[in-house]
Amino acid sequence: MHHKPINNTLKAYFNNIYEQAKNKARTDFDANIANKTTNLNGFEALKLYIKENDNIKALIEKDKHPYYVKNHSTENWLLTQFASRYFLLGEDESQEFINSVYLGEYQSLLFTQIHNLEKEIPQYTFQQFLNGEKCKYYFQFDESYNIEREDYYDILEWQSNSLIDIVSNETVYVINRYQEKLKTIDNPLDFIAEEFRIIEDELLPEINNAKTIKTILSKLFLFNEFDLKTFEDEKLLKSYALFHGTKVDFKKITPESVGNILTKLKQPLNGLIGNEYTIFYTIENLAFWLEDVIKGKSHKQVFSFPNWKQELEEAIEKGKKEADTIQEEISDFAYLSNHSKKEIKTYLFERFEEYRTLFNNFEPKQVFALLKEDSQKALYSSFKVNCFFNNDDQKFKDDLTEAVKIDAVLWEVTSIYYDIFDSKTFQTSGNNYATTNIMFLLHQMVLDKEIYNELQQSLDDFMQHFHSLSLPFPLHIENSREQFARLFHKGISRLQEVLNEAEPTKKMLYLQSRIKELRQREFQMTRYREMGYGSKGEEKYPKLLREFLNIETDFIRETSAIKEVVVLEQPQPKLLAPKKIDNLDDLLSKDKVEYILNLFESIGITQDNKSTLGTKRKGAIRGIVEALREKGILHDIDLHKLIKLVAKKIELEIASKLDASNTSDRYYKITLDYIKSNPFK
Repeated sequence: MHHKPINNTLKAYFNNIYEQAKNKARTDFDANIANKTTNLNGFEALKLYIKENDNIKALIEKDKHPYYVKNHSTENWLLTQFASRYFLLGEDESQEFINSVYLGEYQSLLFTQIHNLEKEIPQYTFQQFLNGEKCKYYFQFDESYNIEREDYYDILEWQSNSLIDIVSNETVYVINRYQEKLKTIDNPLDFIAEEFRIIEDELLPEINNAKTIKTILSKLFLFNEFDLKTFEDEKLLKSYALFHGTKVDFKKITPESVGNILTKLKQPLNGLIGNEYTIFYTIENLAFWLEDVIKGKSHKQVFSFPNWKQELEEAIEKGKKEADTIQEEISDFAYLSNHSKKEIKTYLFERFEEYRTLFNNFEPKQVFALLKEDSQKALYSSFKVNCFFNNDDQKFKDDLTEAVKIDAVLWEVTSIYYDIFDSKTFQTSGNNYATTNIMFLLHQMVLDKEIYNELQQSLDDFMQHFHSLSLPFPLHIENSREQFARLFHKGISRLQEVLNEAEPTKKMLYLQSRIKELRQREFQMTRYREMGYGSKGEEKYPKLLREFLNIETDFIRETSAIKEVVVLEQPQPKLLAPKKIDNLDDLLSKDKVEYILNLFESIGITQDNKSTLGTKRKGAIRGIVEALREKGILHDIDLHKLIKLVAKKIELEIASKLDASNTSDRYYKITLDYIKSNPFK
């Protein structure tokens, strides 16, 4: 009996459901959104489209088939994946397919309209911002559609500098007042502890009443000479919610909102000058100082903020000096020693791999984009903001130093290689296959959400890093090769699991169809190579997949004549009841528990193994647990369960789930630094 390839077998049916999905998306788009914007101006229309896009993004995030969503307009690719899944999984995913393609098409229509409306937005400049002109597009939307890069960074620099100037000057004034107060108190540490407790335990994120916030603030010595009635309730409440979020909203800082405060800074302070938008950052800096005193720092020590410009220059200079030493060592090996070219090549590859690994482990990678000559203003602004609002300038100094060193060494290695070997090809792996080959091969398999999302992330990383980071091109190529090779083998493993459970007849049709396609592709590639395109090394992964499919085909053929085997039924063994885990000691070895307790003591989370965290700083536990889990010291199980077990060990009550926050992010980084300096053995 003659059989068509599986794609052709399903093509008519596929075309029908594919058109259903596309038509439904267009019809719903017109009814839900397009018709509603007909009489709206550009701003109101854009606002509506962006809101609708946010709704669609949430649905796409939950969708089980991102490969259908993202490739909604690539008909042949969709058919290949749909056919593979139908023949191997034995399930009718028609409705899910329609829903996924529908979401992809619907979002595409939204993107088109948003892009068209972007073109109509009037330009907004830094000078307009300084003049007090408020562009509703810039202040309403997260993305800046109508502002040049230089103007954008000029505005951001003004906003961050203004906020930091206000908060830092006010903080110095406030701490001086506290220090004067402490001179008159018999038990200064008790006073400090109570002030800290109010900030940590009473200013809770869930408070949504401005009068309640003012009542709590009135308890602080900070406000004993300040009339809290001057704070507008609505503004205070919004700023309070933002303060408990994960990032600073600089768009609230404008000439209109803080201009009068900046004028006051020109004179010596004789009282609080902050407003609803700035006051909570002053309170946070006061809390940092109070906490340092509780931990042993003298409350009499003169308080001041670092010179951020000087700190930045010192960090960069340190990175350059460290890089100079390494670069000299590499140069000497390559040029001044009697090594063969083979030895030099091996040495350069090894050093490249060493610093490629350092780059891959470095976060956030966007720092490398700021090392470019034309990004110095943005670098300073970013450095200053990170140091100030995370109360950890040393961490960001060390990170910047490391980034400068990694950047310089990678450029040195590749430059020397190109010079000595007169070649623009730099491949440490020895493979010269194209990543497009592996993308094609993965699409021939049965994808799942995890593998597809990893594939997309690999592509996104490559494009983003290549276009934005000031690093040698071979770095991006090697990272891409490594990630795609890992995904290929992961895809093969998942495909093996699917094939093992597939119905034999449909499995054979899948195998023969895909083998045929691979052979046809190899034939085409041979023709291209004869014309001078491509290279023989591109055959590696297609050949591996074809061999894998052939093995599966041979097994089916060689076992087809075997009669059904009767498998003896065996008595089922009694399953042991799973070990109940109520405490951290039930989950981890004694050594790991001791390591975690030592970590807590070292970073000031506990004293004598008991928590010193107030309510506001409980988020630190989330960041610590995330870092410990990432490094394999804690098991990769439910995050909230781990948090509860760890908190119980140090007698810290956790009533509800801890969300990500500035505090959790800060302690995540602190924990990674601790683990790096004190690895678990």
